[in-house]
Amino acid sequence: MAKFFRNILSLIDFIKSAILLVVDYNKYRKGLTIAFSMNNPVYESFYEPIYSSLKNNKEYNYICFGKSLFGLKSFSKFFQFFFPFDLIILCADSDKFYVKKKNHVRVQIFHAIAQFGSSWGTSFLERFDTVFMTSQDMKQQLLNEKPYCDIVRQNSIRLYEIGYPKLDVFVKDNENVVKINNKSKPVIFYGPTWHIQFSSIFKWLDDVIQESKRLDAELLIKLHPFLLKKSDYASSGKINWKNEIAKRCRLAGIQYQLISNDIS
Repeated sequence: MAKFFRNILSLIDFIKSAILLVVDYNKYRKGLTIAFSMNNPVYESFYEPIYSSLKNNKEYNYICFGKSLFGLKSFSKFFQFFFPFDLIILCADSDKFYVKKKNHVRVQIFHAIAQFGSSWGTSFLERFDTVFMTSQDMKQQLLNEKPYCDIVRQNSIRLYEIGYPKLDVFVKDNENVVKINNKSKPVIFYGPTWHIQFSSIFKWLDDVIQESKRLDAELLIKLHPFLLKKSDYASSGKINWKNEIAKRCRLAGIQYQLISNDIS
């Protein structure tokens, strides 16, 4: 029954998308449309710097696939196949629903400074025509490491170094940088990603704790939400990281703070 209602809602969303296309048909036909893939609202902060730099350019149309963002019109993510005009799709996740079309360009905008691994593998890479690289490690991997460099070459994937747009606001505008505290202590911020294959927490946690102790620093830790999946070996190694951090910091004789999480 639940599946039936989900299908009905998907159909309604699809019909709504068709109506939106008909209403603004001439606008989409005459200009390039830029679409933001919004399967999860946490990605807004990754799209915001890009949209801010584009929104005053009236040559483009702006829409969303999935949830609405920035007050833009939202289309069903399944509707991309039926969108007949020139389209650039910006994705901050690994959405599988987008299909290759001659006049559609799919761009991956990573929501983290990460590398490819078991969860960001070759099948993921093949879904995109363009990749915005966030780090030198990612660049090295895509240009020189097999099988990733082979996929890039075989599929003629365009690569661009863009850094990490989410942090642009802190680099460009010092007014947005606020003090964490008024103490004279240095602050160490540690925000490990998830997955047993490439999360640094499995190797670096003790080093981070010892360095905090050596510097007499205030230690702030922000865990990726998937590291909190203590029953999933691939995500967290089946480790209760909140308890593990508390135990290791207690043994080292240092204080720390866990801060709120998002997908970065």
